[in-house]
Amino acid sequence: MVPWLPLYLQTIQFNPTHTWLWFCLDGCQSLAAHTVPQNLRPIPLPVSQFNAMVSTATSLNFSLPNQRKLCDLKPFYGLIFSTYLAGFTHWGVADVDLLYGNLSRFLDSCLADCDSIGTTFATHTRAFYGHFFLLRNTRAVNRLVWGIPDWRQKLLRSNYVGLDEQDSRSMAYQVRNAANVSACWLANTELQDIHIRRGLKRYKVTELPRPIKILWHAGRLLVYNPSLLTSPLPL
Repeated sequence: MVPWLPLYLQTIQFNPTHTWLWFCLDGCQSLAAHTVPQNLRPIPLPVSQFNAMVSTATSLNFSLPNQRKLCDLKPFYGLIFSTYLAGFTHWGVADVDLLYGNLSRFLDSCLADCDSIGTTFATHTRAFYGHFFLLRNTRAVNRLVWGIPDWRQKLLRSNYVGLDEQDSRSMAYQVRNAANVSACWLANTELQDIHIRRGLKRYKVTELPRPIKILWHAGRLLVYNPSLLTSPLPL
């Protein structure tokens, strides 16, 4: 498992109003040596059971060929894990190499108003990228995946084909054109577009003199430059 897993789990702990479901094809052995926060639920799931769940949700004879293929299945998780998602207003996917700040600070208003939460990058392409997206847990929204071109053939291929990346744009197109589905697009969060304020002055993070550090402390992301700032400032 990744060496930053303890910090990853700690950033989850500081978001107690959100819940993570950790489905373990390895019997959750990867978590055995770590302190698991209360808002993360480890769920052991044998590969044979997972294959049956995918086959039922998609009406395909599916067999997981490799771990990488799990990424192609991400847009289908609302259907595959529907039993586990009962009672949740939204569901989503998030890679294990993400470290979370205060999610409620910018997500709660989106969750209340939007059926889908995706990302806008510097290219201004709006899509549901595989590292992080959220969808309202309704039949209409979960079934948007049926609009992905050739999804059956792509799921049955043994290699990863990018259903959670390139093909997510077709889902985004459907969201924009659906009469009863609303969308929120998170602004570009690349470092080059982050600004901070110190008093009345506004700084672009990438224009700060080096060295610069992005810090995590007690559930908040902070930026620090010892030559300019006497203490870290929140992003």
